[in-house]
Amino acid sequence: MAEGAIAPDPKLLRDACRLAVAVARDGELAEPRVPAPGGVRSILQFTRMSSAAYAIVRRSVDEDEAFRRRVAAAATDDEVGRAGWLWLHRPDGWEADSALEAPDEHDRARGMARLRRERDGAEAAAARHQAAAAGAEAKRQRLEEKLNRASADASEAIAAGQVLQARLALLEVERTEAVRALKVAEEELARMRRDLRLARESTRQTEAEVLPGVLADDIASDPLWPPAGMMAGQSAGPPKARAPKRSRQTRTVLPAGLFTGTPEADRHLLMSGKAVVVVDGYNLARAAWSGLEPVEERRRTVALLEEVQARSGGVVEVVFDGADGMVAPVASRSVRVRFSPTGVTADEAISALLATVHTEAAVVVSSDREVADDARGQGALVLGSHQFLIAAGR
Repeated sequence: MAEGAIAPDPKLLRDACRLAVAVARDGELAEPRVPAPGGVRSILQFTRMSSAAYAIVRRSVDEDEAFRRRVAAAATDDEVGRAGWLWLHRPDGWEADSALEAPDEHDRARGMARLRRERDGAEAAAARHQAAAAGAEAKRQRLEEKLNRASADASEAIAAGQVLQARLALLEVERTEAVRALKVAEEELARMRRDLRLARESTRQTEAEVLPGVLADDIASDPLWPPAGMMAGQSAGPPKARAPKRSRQTRTVLPAGLFTGTPEADRHLLMSGKAVVVVDGYNLARAAWSGLEPVEERRRTVALLEEVQARSGGVVEVVFDGADGMVAPVASRSVRVRFSPTGVTADEAISALLATVHTEAAVVVSSDREVADDARGQGALVLGSHQFLIAAGR
């Protein structure tokens, strides 16, 4: 340093040193790269500069003329101060400038302005952080309220679900009892109908035994008997009672090699399509399934008979106990579904139906002995319900 020169105050050179670090960093990132002095390169990643770091930058600027010129080209008096500008540009006699000795009013004002800017920035940042914290707290409170409401709603839903489960269990018990009572009632009704049928049959047999004798007594005491015009020697006894008419069905003749009562013969009777198949509905249903409600028994029975009809192509009719308007299932397009009228059993309805069948043959499906005996008496073939299920492939 020349005689009379003033040593720059290091504090006055700090803005210039910071500018030097910025120029060195930009050079390292430029294309092509402009290398920074080795000492400066070692502090490029510092976020805050210590006194030692400032000393390294000052030494690099003093020792590297090219680097100093690059920094000087980017410096202005307002940015680095009068002392920093002189230190970087180094005009003639710069070392004797009093600006290097102590900060002038301009430097002090600039420093105060910088400090105020830093203070204002710090206050603004603190205000932003405070506002963000207040917003986060408000959001937390809203979420907590929602969580509390959701917890209350979940508790109410759980309580309501428990009430519904209890009610469902009670309804299930009531339904089970109702189904049991319905089955008992249906069995009682079937028993009463069987008793009624037996009583009617007994009455008919009694009338058949007693009526001829009564008629004979009445005719014998009638003064107008015998009628006028009766030839001499002609019997004057009472008229003979007529035997009930039977339908004119004939038994189906099985093909050679098939014998009555075998599964093959049963299958031939069902699948030939030449015989009218009349089914005792509930008798078949209860041989095939157990524990079902009547409406489900009817539905499954009709579905099974539809399969048989589809394979045979013949006429299939099923008779259930009950009135059409009360218990009729979904109509079937291929199976004729019948219900016995009120006061008439399905057995009686089947017997009456056979009397109207005038085809070559009829097959009655029932395991009820009375139904089977009556069907055989009318010339029909009989398959038990279990035989039918085997022949149908069930």
